[in-house]
Amino acid sequence: MWTSGSGTSDVDVWVRDENNNLGRLNQALRNLQASWGASETTWNPVPENPAWLKTQSLFCLTSSSGAFDIFRQVLGLDNRYEECRKSAAAKTTGSGVPYLSLSDRHILECQLALPSAEQKQARIQVLGEAIDSLKKSLQDGGMSATDKNREEAKRDKAWDARERWLAIQKTIAWAESQLPPAQRRNRPRRPLSLEGIQT
Repeated sequence: MWTSGSGTSDVDVWVRDENNNLGRLNQALRNLQASWGASETTWNPVPENPAWLKTQSLFCLTSSSGAFDIFRQVLGLDNRYEECRKSAAAKTTGSGVPYLSLSDRHILECQLALPSAEQKQARIQVLGEAIDSLKKSLQDGGMSATDKNREEAKRDKAWDARERWLAIQKTIAWAESQLPPAQRRNRPRRPLSLEGIQT
């Protein structure tokens, strides 16, 4: 769900809300050594039983790789997971990890569903302009490279550079934690033979 215009420094994950899928998500969170609690006094590592994932629709977790927000439902997009997945944009992190990002149209719908005091007007404006530009380019037969670069620059400008840098660093750390130890950039240096790699 995380996009270049999101303006947050965590990774947002919208999960298909099915029991088997929640079980796989729970195991992935355990592998990341994620922690969660219904309150500050109940904050603990993610439990083995995935039933806790059914207790609410949004969870904020921490891990050694960074912060995660797990959504079972998204405000403004209720019961539209499959629709949103079909129109999601395929993107790649700076370190090459593929992910799906909500479309600008769906992100705009989320913003507009918030109470007006919580809406981010700059984000709404940028998303609206990007959608209008896309509509115009489709009517004109396609978006030129110049138009594409201009729209990407507008989205980038709506995101604070410090927040973007932090989000990128946390995403890279998380992505690298998913790699086998021998492929990690910042792994302790040991002989490759101890890593199970033949030279």
